[in-house]
Amino acid sequence: MLGSVVLEKSDTAMLPSSSLKHYQLNCLSTLVYDTDNEKMVNKIIDLAKNCSSPAIVCCQENANLYSFQNVVTVASKNDLMTYSKNLFSSLRKASSFLPDMIFIEGVKKENLGIAIMDRLEGVCERIFYSS
Repeated sequence: MLGSVVLEKSDTAMLPSSSLKHYQLNCLSTLVYDTDNEKMVNKIIDLAKNCSSPAIVCCQENANLYSFQNVVTVASKNDLMTYSKNLFSSLRKASSFLPDMIFIEGVKKENLGIAIMDRLEGVCERIFYSS
């Protein structure tokens, strides 16, 4: 089971990225991260099964693990520079499918991964981390 930390943003939360309209998505989004890749993928699959038309935003290495129609790859999880450059265009592409929820794989919070996760935390309504 994926850990016990679940964050849900309230309407009153003021994050720096939440005031920047061009970073906001036109649908609900959930960020999921676990240091164990298999657990992270399984958590996203379990959550997405409850949606009628989910979209998944993931790294290239995991794309074939999802059997959903709308899967968008960002870049290799080993190339965070390209990942950071492609992230918001990938989110906009996923959003263009008009899903009821976008599920986003998180990245390790190290080096550039810290900035990537900070941005993702700013745009996602729900966040699941391993404990």
